[in-house]
Amino acid sequence: VGSGALLLDCDGTLAETERDGHRLAFNKAFKEKNFDVEWDVELYGELLSTGGGKERMTRYFKDYNPDAWILEDPPAKDHPLIMELHELKTKIFMDIVKSGELPLREGIKDLITAADAAGWKLAVCSTSNEDSVKAVVDTMLPDYASKLTIFAGDVVPEKKPDPAIYNLAAKKLGVAPMRCVVVEDTAIGATAGKAANMKVVVTKSVYTSKELFSDADVVVESASELDFTKDIAKLLPVLEMV
Repeated sequence: VGSGALLLDCDGTLAETERDGHRLAFNKAFKEKNFDVEWDVELYGELLSTGGGKERMTRYFKDYNPDAWILEDPPAKDHPLIMELHELKTKIFMDIVKSGELPLREGIKDLITAADAAGWKLAVCSTSNEDSVKAVVDTMLPDYASKLTIFAGDVVPEKKPDPAIYNLAAKKLGVAPMRCVVVEDTAIGATAGKAANMKVVVTKSVYTSKELFSDADVVVESASELDFTKDIAKLLPVLEMV
């Protein structure tokens, strides 16, 4: 089997960072900036259908709780206060990650180890801020930090479900999309991978256990159920010898 590229989402895929990391960081940031706002587990699950933290806050203050917005001019992803909140939230999130409290999801390191041993290129493709993703990789996967290329945040104009981040990764890594396997935990991520003409493996997370992934090539509860050779490598096209 020829080599390919394993492109992993970060939040919810490498670790359950959404519920126990980002959500707590948003809440602390709101508190520090004197917003009377707290995102509970269920609400945050709903807000996750919007990719990107600045976009998520904008949606919340526009559609869910306009009364909580403390300024006259409307919220927007490039509004100075939204950007300030997001910067603070990122800093708090990185502290949570670096504390080592969040574990890697089961089976994910084995998958990366196997792909690396098979000579595959490795990358993390996320809508999250680049520093946040780097903190997750450096803290939880130190052995692979130098091998995992990070594509994150605002490096592309459109967030998932737009395929931009995956298109960029394939181009930069020099691997054809049909030789890329995406590992995701959300429907918006799976849609992005498919729109980039890649194979998609879904490892369901806390927030996506009820989602339907009709487009995905493989759907499992956890990466520990995956065998690299049988489940991942076999997704690549086989070149017929003429």
